[in-house]
Amino acid sequence: MDLRNIRGNVDVSTTSSRVTAEEIIGDWHSSTEYSSVTLRGLSAQRVSMLNKSNPIDVQLKTAPSRIEIRNEYGSVAVSMPAGFGGDVDLNATYGTVETNLSLDRKKSFGGAGGYAFGKVGSGSGKISIETTSGNIKLMQR
Repeated sequence: MDLRNIRGNVDVSTTSSRVTAEEIIGDWHSSTEYSSVTLRGLSAQRVSMLNKSNPIDVQLKTAPSRIEIRNEYGSVAVSMPAGFGGDVDLNATYGTVETNLSLDRKKSFGGAGGYAFGKVGSGSGKISIETTSGNIKLMQR
């Protein structure tokens, strides 16, 4: 499934697919199983994703106010510009957590799990990313 140049909110639900999206201006919500999800050039205030058994890769053009991603048996990579302010909670049950945000607490258990959480800036936003058997990479560029 390819989505390109959309202005407006997107709501995707699919099983056993490859979802790719480019240049979306609007909030993103997806509920997928056995699907890879790749988003490029997303300008969204809210990003909500549930997935099972494949990777999620998100490149944001604008700093979001809320990200909530849950991925079972797959890794999550999020790249976003500077400007986010709020709470961050990253948790990988069997995987690693990598971030360049200055968070209060970071802990890695050598691939057997890891977490990072804390507050960035003074905003009221929220980023929550959780994986089971997958890595988390959250980078601000």
